[in-house]
Amino acid sequence: MKLKALAASAYIMLAMASASQAATFKTTVSTTGAPLFDRLELIFSTQETSGIVDQNELSDFRMDLFLGTKLLISDSVIVNGMAKNIGGQARDLSSGIFFNFDIDAFLSGNTTNVVLYDNDVQVVQGGGRGVGPTANIYNFFGGRTQTDVDFFTDGGNFVSDSQGVDSFLTVELAPVPLPAGSLLLLTGLGGVAAFNRRKRRAA
Repeated sequence: MKLKALAASAYIMLAMASASQAATFKTTVSTTGAPLFDRLELIFSTQETSGIVDQNELSDFRMDLFLGTKLLISDSVIVNGMAKNIGGQARDLSSGIFFNFDIDAFLSGNTTNVVLYDNDVQVVQGGGRGVGPTANIYNFFGGRTQTDVDFFTDGGNFVSDSQGVDSFLTVELAPVPLPAGSLLLLTGLGGVAAFNRRKRRAA
């Protein structure tokens, strides 16, 4: 009987772990007056539920830069909590990437003024051994109402920029596939309840 109870408890713990997934957010930056791009999408995930989220607390972080429907550049900045190279150059998580997301402000209804970002603080992609084209995308210096994009060629050479472009951020909570984990949790709880009923009847 004790083994069955322990098994049921372990099943609940497994279900809870399965349900504990990172929340995924999508930020859309619409710009005006930028001939080289007109939309930036930031997709990022974190397991934090309150406070300020920085780059060290992100599970994943990707930047997609568009002109109309054409995807110009896709930068996987962080994957599984690890900083990824940009243009063939190593990018440091603590000093090479900047990210700031105010979850509390977002949950209180502020969806337009809660994200700061810089995908290459040290501009390592300009090191001359690039695999590109790439771009340094940031609003860290100009604030949340403008976006700066510096474009680099395949060889890591600076080619053009869109400095101080007026932008408008909107943040939304992207769909997260939690139903499967929730179902496991409910199944585990149901198993414990059934076990307890059988135990009471046996007594």
